Amino acid sequence: VSIINTYASKMSQEDMLGETSYWLKQQDGIKASNQLLASLGQVNALPSIATLSLTQELTGKLLRECNHVYNTQINDLLLTALGRSVARLTLQPTVHVLLEGHGRESEIAVGVDLSKTVGWFTSMYPVKLDLSSESLALNIMSIKDQLHEMPHSGIGYGALFGYLAEELPRISFNYLGQLDNNALTQSTQWGLVNESSGVSFNLDNKDHHLININGAVSNGQLAFSIVSQLGVELSKRLAAEFKRELELVITTLSTAPRTYLSAGDVDNIVSQACLDRIQSSSEISGVYAANSL
Repeated sequence: VSIINTYASKMSQEDMLGETSYWLKQQDGIKASNQLLASLGQVNALPSIATLSLTQELTGKLLRECNHVYNTQINDLLLTALGRSVARLTLQPTVHVLLEGHGRESEIAVGVDLSKTVGWFTSMYPVKLDLSSESLALNIMSIKDQLHEMPHSGIGYGALFGYLAEELPRISFNYLGQLDNNALTQSTQWGLVNESSGVSFNLDNKDHHLININGAVSNGQLAFSIVSQLGVELSKRLAAEFKRELELVITTLSTAPRTYLSAGDVDNIVSQACLDRIQSSSEISGVYAANSL
């Protein structure tokens, strides 16, 4: 806790300005985005639930045959599919989502050793997804570069800005990873079940989010649950759109004949448009600035 409390004070002025600027860009437009989301349907007191799942075959392709095409991580592809799905419902080119991480993706601070700790250092942070292009390829590269530029995997957002409800998106997304890849699921005596665990919080504790999306890979299948306060119809529509976009991402990338670089892969030495021209006819491994040699 003390590390987070002193997070800002230990940053250089340049790093502070850079990280603050990044988060201000992610916050831009959140209020309007939340208002539009709430207008899509009548906000109900009782949430509705929709689910979706992919086959083991499609899940396997997503995990093993897709990321190399645009040098992505799975969250880049999941958020691209989700962003395109929400944008289709709102008819807006930008989508704000609140992401949740376990806080162990990178060092919280220089010199802090997490190897002797257990549990999560839960971090929450907003992202603004740009879906202004109809091109799936451009959507993937844009969102990938944006997420990969995120300072310290988002751990600093709460330390710098706090968690005021009006400054956070009302769509929450959390991908829990591959639950098959641990000792629990490989044991013959213990296993995960899909049974309800009952009410885990007081019903008077109202959820700020209008849409909660949680997913994981279990038994070789990617599955998501969508809990919405906007009604059954919207929940089902979003689940159907999300599944359709996921399948489009998987079928497109798993059959791609080659790889492509984004501007972020070459440290933004050239623009994406320039890079697209350079790699239009063949793969390239990098772009380097000219020097006196």
